[in-house]
Amino acid sequence: MRFKLYPFFILLTCFLTSWGCTDKSKTGELRFTKIDASHSGIDFNNEIIEDDSLNFYHNEYVYIGSGVGVGDFNKDGLQDVFFGGSQVESKLYINKGNFEFEDVTLAAGITNTEWITGVTVEDVNQDGWDDIYLCVSHFSNPNQRKNLLFINQGTAELKFVESAEAYGLADTGFSTNAAFFDYDKDGDLDMYLLNHKLFDPQPNRIVRIDTSGLASSSDKLFRNEGGAEHPIFKNVSLEAGIREDGYGLGIVISDINQDNFPDIYVANDYLSNDYLWINNGKGGFENQISAATRHQSFSSMGVDIADINNDLLPDIGVLDMMPNTNERKKMMTLGFSPDKYDMQRRAGYHHQYSRNVLQVNQGSPTGNIPVFSEIGQLANISETDWSWSILFADFDNDRWKDIHVSNGLGKDLTNSDFISFTSEELSKQSFFGGSFENSVSQEEVVNWTKELDKFGSVSKENFLFVNDKNLNFLDKSEILGNGEKSVSQGAAYADFDNDGDLDLVVNNMNQKAFIYRNELRGSVQDSTNNFLKVNLEGLKGNLNGVGSKIVVFSGDDTQIFEETSTRGYASSVDKRIHVGLGELQMVDSLKVLWSSGKVSVLKAIKANQELFIKESEAVSVGFEPLLKKATPIFQAMVSEQFQAHQEKIFSDFSRRRMQPQKYSQLGPAMAKADVNGDGLGDIFIGGSKGQESTIYIQNSKGEFTKSSLSGSQKNEDLDAVFLDIDKDGDQDLITVGGSTELPTSGQQSVLVYLNDGKGNFDISENHFPRDFKIFSSTITAKDIDNDGDEDLFIGGRLDNTIFPGSPESFLFENVDGKFKDVTPADLSRIGMVTDAVCLDFDEDGLQDLVICGDYMELEFFKNTNDGFKRFTQETELTGNHGWWRSLKLADIDQDGDLDIVAGNFGENSKYHVTAENPAYLFAKDLDNNGTQELMPAYFIKNLKGEFKLFPDLSRDQFAEQTPKIRQYYAKYAAYSNASMSDVIDHFGRNEMLELRCDYLGTAWFENLGSGKFTRHELPKEAQFAPVNAIEVADLNSDGFPDLILAGNEYHTEVSTGRSDASYGTVLLNENGKGWSAVPSYLSGLYLIGDVRSMLLLNNGKNLLFGVNNALPAYFSLSANK
Repeated sequence: MRFKLYPFFILLTCFLTSWGCTDKSKTGELRFTKIDASHSGIDFNNEIIEDDSLNFYHNEYVYIGSGVGVGDFNKDGLQDVFFGGSQVESKLYINKGNFEFEDVTLAAGITNTEWITGVTVEDVNQDGWDDIYLCVSHFSNPNQRKNLLFINQGTAELKFVESAEAYGLADTGFSTNAAFFDYDKDGDLDMYLLNHKLFDPQPNRIVRIDTSGLASSSDKLFRNEGGAEHPIFKNVSLEAGIREDGYGLGIVISDINQDNFPDIYVANDYLSNDYLWINNGKGGFENQISAATRHQSFSSMGVDIADINNDLLPDIGVLDMMPNTNERKKMMTLGFSPDKYDMQRRAGYHHQYSRNVLQVNQGSPTGNIPVFSEIGQLANISETDWSWSILFADFDNDRWKDIHVSNGLGKDLTNSDFISFTSEELSKQSFFGGSFENSVSQEEVVNWTKELDKFGSVSKENFLFVNDKNLNFLDKSEILGNGEKSVSQGAAYADFDNDGDLDLVVNNMNQKAFIYRNELRGSVQDSTNNFLKVNLEGLKGNLNGVGSKIVVFSGDDTQIFEETSTRGYASSVDKRIHVGLGELQMVDSLKVLWSSGKVSVLKAIKANQELFIKESEAVSVGFEPLLKKATPIFQAMVSEQFQAHQEKIFSDFSRRRMQPQKYSQLGPAMAKADVNGDGLGDIFIGGSKGQESTIYIQNSKGEFTKSSLSGSQKNEDLDAVFLDIDKDGDQDLITVGGSTELPTSGQQSVLVYLNDGKGNFDISENHFPRDFKIFSSTITAKDIDNDGDEDLFIGGRLDNTIFPGSPESFLFENVDGKFKDVTPADLSRIGMVTDAVCLDFDEDGLQDLVICGDYMELEFFKNTNDGFKRFTQETELTGNHGWWRSLKLADIDQDGDLDIVAGNFGENSKYHVTAENPAYLFAKDLDNNGTQELMPAYFIKNLKGEFKLFPDLSRDQFAEQTPKIRQYYAKYAAYSNASMSDVIDHFGRNEMLELRCDYLGTAWFENLGSGKFTRHELPKEAQFAPVNAIEVADLNSDGFPDLILAGNEYHTEVSTGRSDASYGTVLLNENGKGWSAVPSYLSGLYLIGDVRSMLLLNNGKNLLFGVNNALPAYFSLSANK
């Protein structure tokens, strides 16, 4: 291996020129300077000139642009740049130093008139010199679509020779990009070719997924067969299992499951599923996208893979087209509906949503397929408008990978007013499915093109997100080119001036390319924001060490990198691995896990140098996983002994289009008690309407025997409680529930079951006031009057007839087994209640009440000699209006009193609410039909950069409820500028219901004594999804209670998308001073679906989860825990 310390004189000229002066006072601050073409010499402009035959109508992909590739083509130590051209010729620029480049395209023998999409830089013939592979598309004639391979001749005067035919790589498909990698581990580089369709007037129509592998848009896998003079590649797609078709726009290679075989992620545009091709190690691949992810982006574009949270697991970022400003959101036609969404799912398409996704790797809890939690909204990167390239890289050298996003589009194709202008049939079919009219005249095409020109391009600022080290990214786009707008597609990073930080180059459409100098490091001697640069010198066949991993160890901190240059969109990045070190002057060790299986280890490495590591000096070792195997906290047990919860299909949204979620799928309820007096815990599991609820009697072996509850099938049980109603010494049962699928209000009777002492239950009547019915999902039993029996609180979940108005809740006093209504007035309609607990929070010997719910604060009611009094204000808690789901009591800080753990909706949504910028739900009967229309709203940034309250409804969604909105806003553009206040003014404010939400975090509330509480937010991992169930146990025997959280919400309104990122969360209590989240592969929890309930059984040895419309999930605590 070789080491290269950067001498100061290499960059001396950079610091002597006025354009490159660096303010020393700002050393260590991340800033970028755009280098003007007059200095850089890079004047490349991917100009598209449209005419009657070249436009969006004939080929929407005319706007997909082209990529950019980086490589040291003349081996002078400086990274050069190749730009792909669409209508214009591609260009090669040689780096002369000092951010000056020279166009050597013609001199180097590179000529092309093809429509170039992807640019891949790799040493294809393994002679030590970077070659250039170009993907070609657009033309209908296949002879004009032959991909190109320019082989570097390695001569003193830079020369290339086009040789794709000779290498077997002159493919004539509609190609987007290519990636070279050694998929079969035979020591040479193979190639995956990403393809798309040229133009389909119905790209989002629901069709049977083509798995023949013969479609024009099917991707291809080429195996390197070797050769006497150079490699020859053979198409082995079918035998390798690469068979599904798609609209490929992004590809990246990564060992996703860390078995030392490279896997493939393919981002597909439109309705097509993305692919996660897992390498089976036998020469084939299996698509595991549905097994590994819970949902994906809809119009997937660029993709990158890197470890964004430094846990040694590769994470995935994929781009889409969701705007980040209100005007653009309201002007974009996306075309979602619940019925179409359900049809897509039945046809085999994955759950898909129009926004960027960030898939955080949770490891492989059950095998070799990793599972991912999608947290793009929580991480603040989900909305970057019409986006193309995503690049993960450490731009500020702080050891955490940041994100660059390129975006923009040549024409505003999804502008709703434009689509409204064109014929309704064409517009809907062209973009959103249906039959297409082929007989449209050329004159109409010209007219539509002229109309589209009025709306201009989607010219946007590129985005730069800085990693905030807590699964969050800060938008720092203003430091990137001073907010200059562009239509940008391909992008790449490289250290062009070799000063130890990463610079950027971007290929623009109809605008000169951008090249940015990173001003982070004032010189190579800077002692802050340190770095390492790693060059891999592999063996013949894979000289660049493609597919190798680099792991850097610094104390307890680790970083991992993979050698693969095809990233983002249609582009290739600097092959040198760039390692940010922050203030570290030295790293403990650096390990190279070569693709061949060999290992190199360096120790005590000084910062700010370039390393050259040779595979020839590496040692052969057996395969060792990066993450050492450990016994998880919980282990899955067989759960088939329990009955599966079964829901009937019911469409809530057909009744009330814009309600936030389904309220017909809130079960199952669960409760536990020793119902037969044998000292063992038995279980109640509620059924849905039409399905009997069940009692499970446990035996001494831990096995359960099922006993159905007669008469329970008429109800939808959502909560239950065991108590001794008749004072005969055994545990009786009360169940509550309801559903929007039930008639009118959705209410049902409260059922009382009396126990014969042997675990046999019969319905008993006349315990509640006559005709008492309620839609409830919470019932709590506690002795509130200290008379020796248990009284009840039953919270009202909702009332269909007045939703989202507050239903009635009830407080009942137990009088000899009869329940007397003692509900105080200010408790009766407190809100849409989801859970309640009783505790003596003011230490006066009486049980008080705490309630939570949708659009509610945590409400505190003090038990007094004169009934329950509202006490919320006295707790001194503020800013707690949430979408609360669950409550649990525990002495978290071990100070002798009970604290409250509260499960909320979580922070992984578009609603980034605060006390200053809450979300609202307005409701009013706008059309006098007897039903309240829902008008959700939240604070959204407008084009001026101001956050204002805007409707969370498109004009079309609003019109589905109230067609009158079209009278007030005839054009989509007018509606896009309308604030929520403007809309309300049209309908009048009288009788308008207003609910607010200003806090969505799951938290624990510390009991300070005397009825005072303070809020502590739980870690980010607890915010991934709604928390519907909470249990408390000391899992590591340190004397402090730990938390087990579970939830999700799969049944949300489709344009918002389901909340599904939780697999169950274990938080270890750090002596009452903080929390440590346990990764899924170490917790052992792997819960898919809506977990609605949870029980800790057998003194904490077992854990049972109630999952909506599925079998319960059953776990045991590992023996050594």
